[in-house]
Amino acid sequence: EQAERAETLVISVATSARTVDPAFATDAASDRLLRFISYGLVILDESGQPTPAAAQVTPNSDFTSWHVSLRPNQTFHNGDDLTATWVKEFYTRLKNPDTGSPFATILTNLTNINVLSSTEFVMQLSQPNPYFWSALTIPLATPDGNGLAEYQLKQKDDTHIVLEKSN
Repeated sequence: EQAERAETLVISVATSARTVDPAFATDAASDRLLRFISYGLVILDESGQPTPAAAQVTPNSDFTSWHVSLRPNQTFHNGDDLTATWVKEFYTRLKNPDTGSPFATILTNLTNINVLSSTEFVMQLSQPNPYFWSALTIPLATPDGNGLAEYQLKQKDDTHIVLEKSN
């Protein structure tokens, strides 16, 4: 029998998360916080193998074309739907030099995201990249920490983080 999840989590932290913006969450504390409030298209399991999270992802045989099918009925904590267009804008922002995201380097070969429907899209790479999976693990969240996972951010300061169970 599975234990009931807490309605509120209060986490004391030794090192404060620098940001909840996925474009800049390169420190361990920010990454851990983001993974409480959201998840990527895929997650890596204990053996490092990609498994579906927000989506089922299928690369072609030479790893230059990645077909993505979002799981149905996913909504952000604010009630907005997760759509293929939203994901395209998310990765476009990460890659944009004006954003200045450190993650832009792992998206260098991403040349196009072709939206096929509200839940399907294809990511095109200029060169084969079997390690592109790592780019697909970046938590899908807004710059202010609005995410998809079970908990939503209610408060963050230098010593405490308060997360509440999302409805």
